[in-house]
Amino acid sequence: MIRMLSFFLSALSALSVLQQVAAQPPVDLHQEVVRVLAAPARGHLRTKADGIQLRLRNVVVDSSLLWFHLQLYNSSHIVFRPAYCRFVARDRPKAKRVAHQSVELVPYRRPLLGTVRYHHRYDLLVPFWPFALPGKTRLLIQVGEASSGRVLTLVIPAKTILRAIYLH
Repeated sequence: MIRMLSFFLSALSALSVLQQVAAQPPVDLHQEVVRVLAAPARGHLRTKADGIQLRLRNVVVDSSLLWFHLQLYNSSHIVFRPAYCRFVARDRPKAKRVAHQSVELVPYRRPLLGTVRYHHRYDLLVPFWPFALPGKTRLLIQVGEASSGRVLTLVIPAKTILRAIYLH
């Protein structure tokens, strides 16, 4: 009963957030992209699989958006063509619990996914409306090919988002 009540309360809060988002004026993304790219890199979180590396360069708050600056690097001779980029908020795993709760987060704008050739880098800038995660929740970023051959999953703790760089 308590879980149902908390589910309905979270659905109501999500509805109020959507109403606030609809009421806000559109954001000029071009100016913000330039500022986010110019911010100094602080990221140390990365994952590597099958010759592809996914790295979190920065988490930046600029005016009204929360930006994730990700970088893909291909060290394999096979071209990497990402088909999707997913953002999922998931509870931290517990020892005696099999089930986990996860919610997919939708960005303000979907990132443009380009081809990453051998020994090349590709920057992804993903804007979100600002959010914070509870302490035991993690953000999973999944980037993968259409054939599901190579999938990268980067785990970001909640405190990393709270330590975002603020650009004036």
